[in-house]
Amino acid sequence: MRLVQVILPTADAEAMLLLLLRERLVAGGTIFPSVHSRYWWNGEIVATEEAAIQLETMRDRIDALVSRVHELHPYDNPRILVLEPSERLGEHHRWVHVETR
Repeated sequence: MRLVQVILPTADAEAMLLLLLRERLVAGGTIFPSVHSRYWWNGEIVATEEAAIQLETMRDRIDALVSRVHELHPYDNPRILVLEPSERLGEHHRWVHVETR
Protein backbone atom coordinates (compact mmCIF):
# COMPACT_ATOMS: atom_id res chain seq x y z
CA MET A 1 0.00 0.00 0.00
CA ARG A 2 1.09 3.56 -0.66
CA LEU A 3 -0.10 6.95 0.54
CA VAL A 4 0.08 9.77 -1.98
CA GLN A 5 -0.23 13.41 -0.98
CA VAL A 6 -1.21 16.06 -3.50
CA ILE A 7 -1.47 19.80 -2.82
CA LEU A 8 -3.85 21.73 -5.06
CA PRO A 9 -6.38 24.57 -5.11
CA THR A 10 -9.20 23.87 -2.67
CA ALA A 11 -11.82 24.29 -5.42
CA ASP A 12 -10.27 21.38 -7.40
CA ALA A 13 -9.82 18.85 -4.58
CA GLU A 14 -13.26 17.21 -4.51
CA ALA A 15 -13.50 16.76 -8.28
CA MET A 16 -10.00 15.27 -8.52
CA LEU A 17 -10.62 12.83 -5.68
CA LEU A 18 -13.95 11.65 -7.11
CA LEU A 19 -12.46 11.11 -10.56
CA LEU A 20 -9.51 9.12 -9.18
CA LEU A 21 -11.96 6.98 -7.20
CA ARG A 22 -14.17 6.34 -10.25
CA GLU A 23 -11.10 5.35 -12.28
CA ARG A 24 -10.07 2.91 -9.48
CA LEU A 25 -6.66 4.52 -9.22
CA VAL A 26 -7.27 4.99 -5.49
CA ALA A 27 -9.32 3.12 -2.91
CA GLY A 28 -10.00 6.22 -0.84
CA GLY A 29 -8.83 9.68 -0.03
CA THR A 30 -9.06 12.37 2.59
CA ILE A 31 -9.26 16.07 1.80
CA PHE A 32 -7.62 18.48 4.21
CA PRO A 33 -9.32 21.69 3.04
CA SER A 34 -7.12 24.27 4.72
CA VAL A 35 -3.40 24.12 3.97
CA HIS A 36 -1.38 27.30 4.38
CA SER A 37 1.45 27.02 1.85
CA ARG A 38 4.49 29.25 1.66
CA TYR A 39 7.14 28.71 -1.04
CA TRP A 40 9.53 30.29 -3.48
CA TRP A 41 8.14 30.85 -6.99
CA ASN A 42 9.69 32.96 -9.72
CA GLY A 43 12.08 34.64 -7.27
CA GLU A 44 9.42 35.58 -4.70
CA ILE A 45 7.96 34.06 -1.57
CA VAL A 46 4.34 33.20 -2.30
CA ALA A 47 1.57 32.59 0.25
CA THR A 48 -1.43 30.52 -0.83
CA GLU A 49 -4.36 28.76 0.77
CA GLU A 50 -4.75 25.31 -0.71
CA ALA A 51 -6.05 21.81 0.03
CA ALA A 52 -4.16 18.58 0.54
CA ILE A 53 -5.48 15.22 -0.58
CA GLN A 54 -4.15 12.06 1.01
CA LEU A 55 -4.79 9.14 -1.35
CA GLU A 56 -4.60 5.41 -0.66
CA THR A 57 -3.49 3.10 -3.44
CA MET A 58 -1.32 0.10 -4.20
CA ARG A 59 2.27 0.15 -5.44
CA ASP A 60 1.28 -1.14 -8.88
CA ARG A 61 -1.08 1.83 -9.36
CA ILE A 62 1.48 4.56 -8.56
CA ASP A 63 2.71 5.26 -12.11
CA ALA A 64 -0.83 5.53 -13.50
CA LEU A 65 -1.98 7.62 -10.54
CA VAL A 66 0.92 10.08 -10.75
CA SER A 67 0.44 10.40 -14.50
CA ARG A 68 -3.29 11.08 -14.07
CA VAL A 69 -2.70 13.65 -11.32
CA HIS A 70 -0.29 15.49 -13.64
CA GLU A 71 -3.00 15.52 -16.35
CA LEU A 72 -5.68 16.85 -13.99
CA HIS A 73 -3.63 19.22 -11.85
CA PRO A 74 -3.85 22.95 -12.66
CA TYR A 75 -0.26 23.71 -11.57
CA ASP A 76 2.75 23.44 -13.90
CA ASN A 77 4.80 21.75 -11.19
CA PRO A 78 2.47 19.94 -8.74
CA ARG A 79 3.79 18.52 -5.49
CA ILE A 80 3.08 14.79 -5.41
CA LEU A 81 4.58 12.83 -2.51
CA VAL A 82 4.49 9.03 -2.48
CA LEU A 83 4.85 7.54 1.00
CA GLU A 84 5.25 3.91 1.99
CA PRO A 85 3.90 2.99 5.43
CA SER A 86 6.49 1.14 7.49
CA GLU A 87 4.01 -1.60 8.37
CA ARG A 88 1.24 -3.36 6.55
CA LEU A 89 -2.12 -2.29 7.84
CA GLY A 90 -3.82 -5.71 7.85
CA GLU A 91 -7.44 -5.54 6.79
CA HIS A 92 -7.07 -1.95 5.62
CA HIS A 93 -4.23 -2.98 3.29
CA ARG A 94 -6.43 -5.74 1.83
CA TRP A 95 -9.32 -3.28 1.33
CA VAL A 96 -7.07 -0.88 -0.61
CA HIS A 97 -5.89 -3.78 -2.78
CA VAL A 98 -9.46 -4.94 -3.54
CA GLU A 99 -10.78 -1.46 -4.30
CA THR A 100 -8.00 -0.56 -6.74
CA ARG A 101 -8.64 -3.60 -8.97
